Amino acid sequence: MSTNLLFVPYRKTERIEFGAAIRDIISKEYYQTPSAFEGDIREVDTLRGDIIDLGSTPHDLALLKRYYVHLCALEGKFPNDLVEFPWYGTLGYRVTGPVKLKSFFFERLNVLYNIASLYTHMALEQDRKNDEGLKKACLYFQYAASHFALIVKLSEKETSVTLPLDMQKDTIETLKFLSLAQAQEVFWQKATADKVKDSLVARLAMQVSDFYNETLQSANRGEGFRTEWISHITVKKAHFEAVANFRASLASVASSKYGEEVSHLQRAQNVINGVSPNLKFVSQAVEQDFEGLTKIISETLRTAEKDNDLIYLQDVPQTPPRIISANVTKDLPLDEIVKPAEALKTGSYGKQLFRDLLPFDIIQISQAYRERQSEYVQRHLAVPIKSLTKMLHEFLFMRNLPSAVETVDKPLALPVSLLDHQQEVKTKGGVVKLKRALRDIENLSMDGERLLAGANDRLKLEAEEDELLRQRQGSKHWTREPSATAAAPFYQRIKDLENYLAQAKNGDKTIREQFNSIESLLVVLASSEAEIRNYIPNSKARQLDPSLRRVVAELKECLSKARKLEFERDNFLEVVEVKSEQYNILPKIVSEYKAMQQDLKDVKLDMTSFEPVFGKHIKNFQSDLDFLESQKKTQIELEHKIDDLDKKFNHMNSLQGSNDDRAKVLKNLDFAYNSFVDLLNNVSQGLKFYNDFNARCQGLIQEIDQFVSKRRVEARDMEAELNNRFQDMKLNSSPQKETPKDNITIQRPQSPALIAPKAKPAKSKSGLWNPDSGIKFN
Repeated sequence: MSTNLLFVPYRKTERIEFGAAIRDIISKEYYQTPSAFEGDIREVDTLRGDIIDLGSTPHDLALLKRYYVHLCALEGKFPNDLVEFPWYGTLGYRVTGPVKLKSFFFERLNVLYNIASLYTHMALEQDRKNDEGLKKACLYFQYAASHFALIVKLSEKETSVTLPLDMQKDTIETLKFLSLAQAQEVFWQKATADKVKDSLVARLAMQVSDFYNETLQSANRGEGFRTEWISHITVKKAHFEAVANFRASLASVASSKYGEEVSHLQRAQNVINGVSPNLKFVSQAVEQDFEGLTKIISETLRTAEKDNDLIYLQDVPQTPPRIISANVTKDLPLDEIVKPAEALKTGSYGKQLFRDLLPFDIIQISQAYRERQSEYVQRHLAVPIKSLTKMLHEFLFMRNLPSAVETVDKPLALPVSLLDHQQEVKTKGGVVKLKRALRDIENLSMDGERLLAGANDRLKLEAEEDELLRQRQGSKHWTREPSATAAAPFYQRIKDLENYLAQAKNGDKTIREQFNSIESLLVVLASSEAEIRNYIPNSKARQLDPSLRRVVAELKECLSKARKLEFERDNFLEVVEVKSEQYNILPKIVSEYKAMQQDLKDVKLDMTSFEPVFGKHIKNFQSDLDFLESQKKTQIELEHKIDDLDKKFNHMNSLQGSNDDRAKVLKNLDFAYNSFVDLLNNVSQGLKFYNDFNARCQGLIQEIDQFVSKRRVEARDMEAELNNRFQDMKLNSSPQKETPKDNITIQRPQSPALIAPKAKPAKSKSGLWNPDSGIKFN
């Protein structure tokens, strides 16, 4: 069908392994088997395959909408970065891209774009010789505009996804206003065919011009539009402003306002003269319409000026009266797009896919609660119980126990506690293990520094490339964000990681100093019994006073109870760790989720929804909390008793002649052992920190590499577009006029009533359309 309107070309995509990605994620992350969903997996591939090569029929529209509705449901079932979706831009002179993003949101926007585009195709295929074709064309253009408006609205809400230039706000708003302009133009065409009075036709035409003006402003802010499109929109804007003034001049004649008639026609003539250079870039259909309008306005103006000068002699206003626009378009409801869950329940889009598969949000929420449970166990049970034991060790160390007692009780034998410590130091690797761990920490720290330096180098290189292109193309044309702005989040993350690394290195220094202070003592502890015996001074055997012997016996009993407390706590920690690992909250989350589905139409899946479930679940650790409280009470009582006995022991022992040298050495060895245990824990945490830290750095580098790659593709496309524009400008500046290429697919209109001949004053008919009532087709 011949037409002088524009359609929006489809964005292009290619086939992807969508079903395979779903199968893989179910196998790895879900507590279900992918074989149970094979039919749904195949259907997903079919749905997406159906929207790759589109026609322009209602069937193609149904395929797009069906895929969109199911895509929204899939987004709630699977992680957002499940699969990479590739899309190509088509607004410029050549196909650009692809831009590949792991984002369901990006996929949805592209499908919405193609739905809007398909509506413009369907609008242009209508037969605008009759009312039915005009009605459908007007309606389809409005649906296109509504879908483009929805893309803008969704993009403003979702800021985490960086869209390509041809999907950003200014570009999409250009397409929205273009669709509105063409919807208004089609209705204007119907109004002229229905012989609506001139004043209303003028208002309709002025709104067409206003829409084209907004289209032009958005296009100039955006990137990638062809010269033919810009010229087409520019000419259309002027065309309908001139038409509006021409029709207003006819209305002025009907009111015997011949001076206003001349003013309107002069305004129309000026508007037409202002866009004449753009005609060489528009299609033949648009050019012929414009030239026909130019001719009749020129002839009518000469006649009007002559009649007014010779007959009517009215003053001609310098500026004609303002023509108030009459907008008949509106934002149409998109129920199945805005409420896809409800649309899916109707059955019109096929059965719901993966109905029995747990939403990925449930898996994530369950995992988050498991992490909270683990954190709870650590904070409220493991850490406090370990702190109690550490406090007990410090309490005994400050009193030189049990060394002081064993020095008196067994002056020639090695203390049992010392032999236990010797065996443990040997078993855990002693000095060799600590040295190896410290070397590993140092190496991992240097790896972290290299990774951060590599991240900075990548950003620096990208900034240099961007600056070089900015200098080459000029800041006026190179309008994308500078690297410093675009990469600001990466720079901040690097700075944060550098601060973490500096703090960690300070901690490493403290650990090394602690190790150096006890290294020689650890060598002794890890040696043979004979070597330890030679290292420790002996005490002379002596006859103990019965009162001192009783105190020693009581102290040994209390120290035995202290060791028993440690054993109980070690066993407790093992049991709690197993309990925390096996006690899974997922079944309870799933039960609550199913109950919520039965009670509510729309279930909002977030952590707060399941807080009561977690509250009940965590109460199962109440018995463990009770054990912790009993341990605190027992330790306090035991420490009081040991403190009293220790004071008596020291007093009596000093009266009978104590061996301070032996006690001092044993105390140092006890200190070395306790420090060794602390160091093992510290280096273990240090190794974990650096492994996690370097993993974060590597993840950051991957993100930066993707960012740099995307910026390079963007820069390549921008540079190609700018170079093409420059070449086109050189070609178009040639004195020979060429027929425009058929890049914008615009054709000849079907005898639209562009204008009406100048008529004598006539009364308007009753019962005609009122612009305030909107569009109403009977």
